[in-house]
Order: sequence, then structure tokens, then C-alpha cells
Amino acid sequence: MNAGRGGHPNSIAWLLWDIGREIDAQVADLTGREQVWYRSGFAKRLALGEASDDLGYGRTPQEAAAIKIDNAQTLIAYVEAITEALVTTSTA
Repeated sequence: MNAGRGGHPNSIAWLLWDIGREIDAQVADLTGREQVWYRSGFAKRLALGEASDDLGYGRTPQEAAAIKIDNAQTLIAYVEAITEALVTTSTA
């Protein structure tokens, strides 16, 4: 994985995953519902190993670079699902 601008190893896919996980966790806390990540099976479908159970914080550059997302469509579906959950929560 190539280093992005600013020299960090995080790909665009990793950044989307990381931001998505944070939004998902916050919306779940606000609503008392299970995170979309688990509820809709994205943790299993994206199969990120131990990273599936965290939000991406505290990873070394090497650990961040090791997180690869092979299915862009599944990642996009996750981002769409959490965006919908956020919008629904915001308008409720």
C-alpha cells in the first residue's frame, strides 16, 4: 500500500472504513442499537481479521498498511448504510 499525502500509510479505503466505524459507533451509542457493522454483517463480509472489532485507533503505520479492503462495493455499501443510519437518527 502506498503512503498517501503527508506520508501516512492509510489508503482511501482504510480512511473510509475508519471514519465509517467511528460514525457507526457513535450512532449506535446515541440510539441504543447495535452497530450496522455487526447488525448487517459487514464485519464478516469485509473480513478484516482482528481489525473487524476495533475502530482503527492506535495502529502503527505498519498495522494500518496491513489492513486491506478487497471488495470496494462492500465498503461502499457499508458507508451508505451508516450514512442512512446517521441521517435517520438526525431527522428522528
